[in-house]
Order: sequence, then C-alpha cells, then structure tokens
Amino acid sequence: MNHTSASTDILINGGFDTGDLTGWTQYCNTTINCDGNYYGQVATSPCYSGGYCYVDKCGNYDYLLQSFSTMIGDYYLVSFYFRAYANGGPQTIYVTLT
Repeated sequence: MNHTSASTDILINGGFDTGDLTGWTQYCNTTINCDGNYYGQVATSPCYSGGYCYVDKCGNYDYLLQSFSTMIGDYYLVSFYFRAYANGGPQTIYVTLT
C-alpha cells in the first residue's frame, strides 16, 4: 500500500520483511481447515521478490488484516503478487478497503 504523493509504504511490514506477521492480524474461517500447519505463514520460498513472503496453506478461506490511516483526496496504490498452485484449484483474492 503506497501513498503516492509521499512515495512511502504505509503498511507495517507490508512485504513481510521481518520474517513474521508483525503488523498483520490473521484469521481463518474454520479451525477444521486451518489448524496446525495449514494456516498461512511467512516463508522464504517460493517468493516473487524479497527475502520473505506470505504462503497460504489454508484449505479454505483465510484472511490477513491490517488497518492504516489515509488522507482524503490523496492517492494510494495497492499492489501484491499472488502465486496459485495447480493442485489448489480455482483461486480468488479479495482486497477490501473501508
């Protein structure tokens, strides 16, 4: 999440560069699908760029959440990389800004 006029990332740990989920809240829709090793996690591979990335291992929907402040009238750029695995079937990503 980039504040375009300031050219700064406004998320805490937006690229997971700390090697963990610092700044993020993680939710899963059911514990049946996401207990143990099936929760998404920060990994070192296979990442598009950088040293760390988030790898979703949940068998169903899971969520990453982060709140941040914006300024009315300013512009922001939302971007991310998503890698789908062939054995996972159709993949859907939602970005919600409220």
